[in-house]
Amino acid sequence: MNSNETIEWRVNGFLPKGCIAFITGITGVKRSFFLQQLALALATGEDFLDYTVPEKCRVLMYEAELTKGQLKYRAGKMLAIYPGTNDLKFNNRYTLRLDKDDGCGRLINTMERDNIDVAILDPLYMLHGGNVRDEQDMMKVLYPLQVYCLETGKNIIPAAHSTKIYESPYPVSYTHLRAHETVLDLVCRL
Repeated sequence: MNSNETIEWRVNGFLPKGCIAFITGITGVKRSFFLQQLALALATGEDFLDYTVPEKCRVLMYEAELTKGQLKYRAGKMLAIYPGTNDLKFNNRYTLRLDKDDGCGRLINTMERDNIDVAILDPLYMLHGGNVRDEQDMMKVLYPLQVYCLETGKNIIPAAHSTKIYESPYPVSYTHLRAHETVLDLVCRL
């Protein structure tokens, strides 16, 4: 990226448009609640933490760890804060498997059909049957999604559990990818 390019932000200084952004953290750090608050801020155009959301957008949140009842309860509580918010959709379908032949295509088709700007996948390991820590295995999934994001300006945000292999003193890390970066290039700690 040269210095003359301007970055279009989904969340100013935090989430650029047109990228895959990973949110990772150790078990129990409340990563899902963090993502739910991000989803709500994006769908309403409200500030997120100390970051400005320039415009509201349509968000789809896959909550694969919750049962349908748990998801309905949690979504109801969140949406009660902002009645009439129609730009935030929840899904707990266990049938979305990104590692299957049609998995990425199904996610992309859903985003296009429902005019979704941001898809949050929480947690990634439940939506991917392969080894999420194997870069070669993950690139089979991430590459078509990264191309889609770059071409459309949309975002996909997978959440991942950290393990002792990746443990650090920071409870949550954020990674975003642009065209010239690889999966492991850029990690900024929150």
